[in-house]
Amino acid sequence: METVSYVVMERGRHQLANGAQIEAGSLITGTTLAFQRQTFRASFADAPVVFASVVSFNESDAVTARLHAIASDGFEVGLREQEANSQRHRPERVDFIAWEASTGVVDGMRYEVGRTGRNVDHEAHNLVYQTAFVRPPVLVADMQTTHGDDTAALRWDNLNVDSVELRVQEEQSRDRERTHVFEEVGYFVADVE
Repeated sequence: METVSYVVMERGRHQLANGAQIEAGSLITGTTLAFQRQTFRASFADAPVVFASVVSFNESDAVTARLHAIASDGFEVGLREQEANSQRHRPERVDFIAWEASTGVVDGMRYEVGRTGRNVDHEAHNLVYQTAFVRPPVLVADMQTTHGDDTAALRWDNLNVDSVELRVQEEQSRDRERTHVFEEVGYFVADVE
C-alpha cells in the first residue's frame, strides 16, 4: 500500500490573494524519448513549478510523464515507458498545474510551492520546508528536469511537520542499475485540513 497525495484545480488561469499565479490545463501527447512543447495561456514572471500526470489509459503499458525546459512561457513534456520497451506509446492525456513558487494562506490553508535545486538523485535528499506545519502536510512533487535518460519516478519517505525525504527511483526492466543523476524537484506542501 502506498500513500498518494493530490491537488484538484479548475482548468484555467488563477491568481491567489497574495498575487501568486497558477495555470491548470491539459494536453495530448504520444511523444516518447523526446519532448513536446506546451505554451502557457500567459507568461509567468519567472519559470513556475510544474506538476504533470498521465490521466488517461489508452495503452496497457505503464507510462509516466517527464518534464524538461520549464520556462516562464511554457514547458516540454514527454512520455516514458519502462526501459525494456520500444518507447512507442499511444497518445495520452497529461494534466498539469503550473504554480508560481510562493508561500501563503488560501482560505485558512497554509501552503508552500518551491524547488529543491538540482540536488535530488537516487539517495535520500532531506527537503526542509520554509513553512511551519502542525501536522505532516499533503505533499505533491514532480521532477522539473530530465537529466537522466533512464525511466524514473520520484519517491518520498518520512514525511513530517518540517521535512520530507525525496529520491529518484529508476525502474529495472532492462538492467539492475538504479543510480540516477541529480534532478531538480518542484514541490507543493499544504495543511491537510
